[in-house]
Amino acid sequence: MAYENLKLIGSGAHAVVHLARDTLTGELYAVKEFLGGGKAAHLFFRELSSLVALQHPHIVRCFDVIYGQGNQRNKLVLEYAAGGSLRDMLNQRGALPLAEAIQVMRDVAAGLSYAHDRQVLHRDLKPENILVFPDPSAGTTTYKVADLGIANHLANVLDQQKPNGSPAYMAPEQFYDSSTYASDLYSLGIIFYEILTGDRPFHGLAAELFAKHAKEPPDLRPIPEGARPIVEALLRKLPGERLRSAHSLRAALDNCLGSTASLPAPEAFSAAPAVAASPEAELEATQRLEPWFTVELAGSQRLFTLNPAQRPTVYIVDERTTGFLELERRRFVPYFLPERICAAATSSPASTTSYFATNQSLYALKADRDAPQRLFQLRLPVTSLAVTPSETLLVLANQRGAFGYSPEGRQLWEVELCNYLQSPQIIILGEDDILVASGPIRPAVTCLDASGGIKRRIPLSSPALSIMRSSIGGDFHVALFGDGSQRPMRMATFAGDRQVAEMDLGEPVYAANHHGHFTTFFHSSGRVSLVLDGLPIAEYRPDGMILDDAWSPAARAYVNIERRLPRTFINVFRLIATTPATL
Repeated sequence: MAYENLKLIGSGAHAVVHLARDTLTGELYAVKEFLGGGKAAHLFFRELSSLVALQHPHIVRCFDVIYGQGNQRNKLVLEYAAGGSLRDMLNQRGALPLAEAIQVMRDVAAGLSYAHDRQVLHRDLKPENILVFPDPSAGTTTYKVADLGIANHLANVLDQQKPNGSPAYMAPEQFYDSSTYASDLYSLGIIFYEILTGDRPFHGLAAELFAKHAKEPPDLRPIPEGARPIVEALLRKLPGERLRSAHSLRAALDNCLGSTASLPAPEAFSAAPAVAASPEAELEATQRLEPWFTVELAGSQRLFTLNPAQRPTVYIVDERTTGFLELERRRFVPYFLPERICAAATSSPASTTSYFATNQSLYALKADRDAPQRLFQLRLPVTSLAVTPSETLLVLANQRGAFGYSPEGRQLWEVELCNYLQSPQIIILGEDDILVASGPIRPAVTCLDASGGIKRRIPLSSPALSIMRSSIGGDFHVALFGDGSQRPMRMATFAGDRQVAEMDLGEPVYAANHHGHFTTFFHSSGRVSLVLDGLPIAEYRPDGMILDDAWSPAARAYVNIERRLPRTFINVFRLIATTPATL
């Protein structure tokens, strides 16, 4: 066949698309011409050629594969969509009425279920990859999935070490380079949200989007009530808790379109089984969080406690500066530093000096002083910080690696970690035992000595949500994400490099913050639990979304930032022990 290009109708970083006419039949096609070449491109096309056989009314048909020779580039000859893409439609019209939005989703779910039945994943679903085919004579419009399988095959050849997809629409597990059929369903959930509201639930750069997809519950209030359960089921953080299949999604949409607004039968879900708390856990959970006071403070983003055992103060970070809240006096002082604290550490609970990194420098703050001492200027971004018991070694870390510094600012060593989008976590077990968790690609806990030498590297079965010291049965605990299939989130306990115990966390957890004495787990149901050595000691249910939290031992106060749109509050609680205190 020969094709005559008529006009350019699309372009991107890797390809251009022309409207073209078959010179023999006069039929119109979209010819996608790839800008890359070489062996990888040929391997890609060889695998993609099998997709020509995918024929479904809701999948954009690939009619021909043209292998480039000489100066000719590789091309796909595709079905031409006169109505453009769903993105074009949204740009022109904004949000769609509920019935029309459901029709879009039913068509896409039908095409996706056909592909999934043939073991083909998409992995890059977004409005740009859903094309619109109007039929003026019948007064109908059909929506079809485009680029089905291209991201999958292209990743296998060119992009094995990086997450695949578009970050705004990617499921949390895709940032770990782990895609399942449920990942495509999550992307559909973002698309459904957008066509119902005219906006996506999450915005930001890639790293911000990773955190939001993995941790932040979507605000479902703008979603029409009848469709809200479907969107919620598609956007669950763990793959095993979403709708089981695209077939189940279509059944749910049919119910919604029929005004029953009900979800499929419970067997359509494949949630991880809940694990009942042990009797010991129930006995331990006898402390309570008693509300103390609340301050409304717009712009608050992060919380830190410095010299936590001596200073009943929490430091509050916004986009530009750091202020502090004196807990006993309930007084907020807006100026502490014209810089943003990004990480903090204390060598031990009894230490009278805290160290913290900002976006510019590294500081020390002594308990008997109000002003911090600037130690040295930072030459690299810092997301995690730890200090050894002797306070002679500061361990700084970011997505690239871990770095050992003297308090005078001399770099002593550097260890590459390659954390990609996940910030490393550091705990110090002893002067010569520094644990750094890395991931999400090839997740591991690396044990370093004081000179930066690798003593051992402990591979993890899935990325670490949190790493914490253990006072029972081992050296440290790691809270692990689910493994991308049906395995639930769990807490593993290690002695040295040997795993000695594992406990199912039951209800999915989307975030965990380690506070030295305990860890806070943020559950998908909305509840927050305080956990010590795997046992819950207290819990509560916020009204809004928790952005960050902190623990002040000096005031025995748990503090969090709660976002209740459009307002932001600092909530302060007393942790009241109804049994002998363990913290």
